Amino acid sequence: PPAISAQPQDQTVRPLHSATFTVQATGSPTLTYQWYQGVSGSTATPAPGSNTSATYTTPVLSATTQYWVRVTNGCGPVDSVTVTAAVCDPPVITSQPQYPIVDPGEPATLSVSATGTNLQYQWYQGVSGDTSTPAPGASNSSTYTTPNLSSSTRYWVRVFNSCGSAEI
Repeated sequence: PPAISAQPQDQTVRPLHSATFTVQATGSPTLTYQWYQGVSGSTATPAPGSNTSATYTTPVLSATTQYWVRVTNGCGPVDSVTVTAAVCDPPVITSQPQYPIVDPGEPATLSVSATGTNLQYQWYQGVSGDTSTPAPGASNSSTYTTPNLSSSTRYWVRVFNSCGSAEI
């Protein structure tokens, strides 16, 4: 009977790109492959395009989609695990923080605008790129209010997700 020796693996792709999945299987005599869209075991939606080899390249994706493959020979089938082609937009900063002038003893409020999927934010005190001093009291937010300031202080923000990061 067929056996899967290496399962396909999840992938992250940018919008309007394809993912390529590969399965390795053993068995004799001849193995056949059929890829499906959805969760493993559900044969309702054969994967679009040429989907009858050990490697499958998806069409261009605009949304996260799941796939799996059934490997068959004369002795029967074996199903792979469900794999995910996760579509992810990397962060792009669209509006940089404006650094206000504040009176001594007053806080400053900084904010950044960015696009991307599942964005996270980390504010730092110091020169851009120096991650040694996370900003005091900063949370995972596009807006940061400093503590009360007694002198000029530099701040910067790193915007990130599973696809990458952007810094200013």
